[in-house]
Amino acid sequence: MTTTATTVHDPSEPRLVVAGDIDPALVTSLRGPGWQIARVATGAEAAAAPASAWLLPLRLPDGHGPEIMRAILSEHPDAVVIIHAASASTAFCDRLVDSGAWGVITSQESRRAATGIVRAGLAIAASRQRIAELQTALEHANRLQIAGQMSAEVAHEVGNSVAYVSANLRYLADHAEWRGQRRGELAATLDSSADGEVDFAAMRGQLSTWLHGDDSEEQRCLDETMDGVRRINQIARSLRSLTCRRRRRVHPRRFSVEDVGRDAMAYAAVKASARTELVYRVEGDAEVIGHPDSLLQVLINLLFNAISVLPEGQGRVSLTIAADADNVSITVDDDGPGVAEEVRGQLFEPFVTTREADGGTGLGLSICRDIVDRHKGSIALEGDSRFVISIPVAPVIAGVVELAA
Repeated sequence: MTTTATTVHDPSEPRLVVAGDIDPALVTSLRGPGWQIARVATGAEAAAAPASAWLLPLRLPDGHGPEIMRAILSEHPDAVVIIHAASASTAFCDRLVDSGAWGVITSQESRRAATGIVRAGLAIAASRQRIAELQTALEHANRLQIAGQMSAEVAHEVGNSVAYVSANLRYLADHAEWRGQRRGELAATLDSSADGEVDFAAMRGQLSTWLHGDDSEEQRCLDETMDGVRRINQIARSLRSLTCRRRRRVHPRRFSVEDVGRDAMAYAAVKASARTELVYRVEGDAEVIGHPDSLLQVLINLLFNAISVLPEGQGRVSLTIAADADNVSITVDDDGPGVAEEVRGQLFEPFVTTREADGGTGLGLSICRDIVDRHKGSIALEGDSRFVISIPVAPVIAGVVELAA
C-alpha cells in the first residue's frame, strides 16, 4: 500500500515525487544525497505536491498518468515529468514525449537503465533549480538598486505627507483648545447665574458661537490626515515588497498582466515628479505563465528608465497592455530624447548603460531581457524610446494522450 510522505520539504534540495505503485526496488535505487524522494498514492496528491521532478505510472487510482502530467505541465511548464509506461509500445512512448514527458521508462529496460534515466532527469531539475536561485539573487540585487533610486523620491513623498499631517493635527489641536475655551465661558456664565437670574442673552451668544461653527474645515483636516497616513503606509509596503528577499517559486504559474501593470504604475507614481504625466492603458488582457514578481521588476525598470530621461521630469510616460489570441503586448514609451544611436545594438548586453551620470550599472535591461526570455517572450526597442514586450498567452489545457487499449 502506497502512503503519502509526511517529511517536510526543504526547498533548497531537489525533490522527486513518485506516484502510485512504482516498483519499490526502483525507488530505493534512486535514493542518494542531494535530493529528496516523496511517495504519494494518487494523481491529485502528485499534482499538488511541491517538487522538482515527478515519476508517474500510466494508471493511478484517480486518473491516468498522462492526464496528471498535463495538469502538472499546465502549472509548471518547465517541470521534469517521467512516465513509467510499463510495456507500452515505442510509438506510444514517442507520443508521451511529444505531449511533454521529459522521459519515458518501460519494463523492458533494466533497473540500471531506468535508474539512469530518472537520475538524469533529477540532475536536469536540480540544475534548473540552481539557475533559478542564482537568477533570483541577481534580480534581488537589481530590486535593491531600484529601491535606492527611489530613495530621494520616497523621502520627498514621506516628508510632504508628514508635513501636512502635522499641520492638520496642529490645527485640530488648536480647534480643540478653542472649543474648550468656549465650554469654559459657558460654564462660567452658568456659575455666575446660579444665585440669580440666568443671563440668557450671554448664553445665547456663547452657544451660537460654539454650536454654529463651521465643521467642514475640521472634516477636511481629518480627511487629509487619513490620506497622508495611507500614503505613508502605501510607500512603506511598496518598499518592503521591493526589497524583501523571497525564495521565488521554482515553477511558474498563471497570472494576469493587467494586475502586474497596475502595480508597476503605483511604483512609477512614487518615482515620478509632479510634472510627469503617467498614462496607463489596457486595450486587452490575458493570462501568461511565469513569475509575476519578475515581470513587475521588468516594468519597474523600464518605467524608471523612462522617467529618468525626461528633461527636468517634464513629459509623458505611458504603459500600454494589449492582447490577441496568441500574445500579450506590453509597451513602455516616453517623451524623452530617445536611446542614443551608438548603443542601440548593445542595449540589452550587460554593463551597457546610457545613464553613467545617474549611477546606472548597465544590468537593468540585461536582467529584463533574461526575465522576458524565461517567459518565452521577446523585448525590443522600436523607434527612439518605445520598448515593446511580447509574451505568449497561457495555453488552454489541451487533450491528453489516449491510452492504448
